[in-house]
Amino acid sequence: MLLETLGSIIFEILKWVMPNGIIRIWHYYKIDRHFRKFFKKNKTEETVLIVPPSDMDQIIKGTQVCDFLGAMEIQDIFSEFGYKLKKVRANKISEEEIKHNLISVSGPIPNVVTKFMLEQNEIHYKFGGSDGHSIINNINPSHELFPQLNEKGNVTYDFGIITRMKNPYEPNKDAIIVCGRFGWGTQAALRILMDKESLIYLNKFGKYFQVICTCGVDGDCVILKSYLIDLHPDESIRQKTIVDLYTRQANKHEKLKDKIGIFIKNLSNTGGK
Repeated sequence: MLLETLGSIIFEILKWVMPNGIIRIWHYYKIDRHFRKFFKKNKTEETVLIVPPSDMDQIIKGTQVCDFLGAMEIQDIFSEFGYKLKKVRANKISEEEIKHNLISVSGPIPNVVTKFMLEQNEIHYKFGGSDGHSIINNINPSHELFPQLNEKGNVTYDFGIITRMKNPYEPNKDAIIVCGRFGWGTQAALRILMDKESLIYLNKFGKYFQVICTCGVDGDCVILKSYLIDLHPDESIRQKTIVDLYTRQANKHEKLKDKIGIFIKNLSNTGGK
């Protein structure tokens, strides 16, 4: 009788443990190991998440909600992994906090920390153009990736820049910058950092880089699927945009000038479709 009771108890425990164990194993192979590898430096100490203080965009107001939705998503996954993440507004960050490993959310218009970082000499992609919303490259600023709009003037396709660089305030720490032309591009960039295929690609490339991502925007102004341009399923859009930071090889810079210029020209001509 005792053995039967004990066997029943063990059976019930196994019924509960095994499915959860399978889920944990599945989750590990789906994203965990790739996420942990990408954010390896963020595991042992607190990371500061820098968000914009307010919606300062004069071109299209209201898209900052996407910045905060993306920030909430990355906060959730950091919490799930047990990583410490402290959220601070860009205009309130302290001298001590700025020297941590950083994730800076949103572009240079609302976020002064992003603005400073994208002004560093090692940067290839940044924002420019007449209204500050075009993606340009430092090597040849004449090439611009313009916003994609429909006949009503609504954004249909947004783009973002993902940067991982040395923290200019503390070179022993890292800074990840996720910013879009508008809020959708920022949210897309954050979602890329939680996507298995994207993380595999980024982990293979190297430690410090910049890369361009994209997403569609539907008629209700809701973000659609996010992609790295480099992995986009549409061959007319897919291009290699990832670039290494801190390279000192001049010939690489010359080749990169042509490649990025051709990419931006082609992508602008497609209308992001």
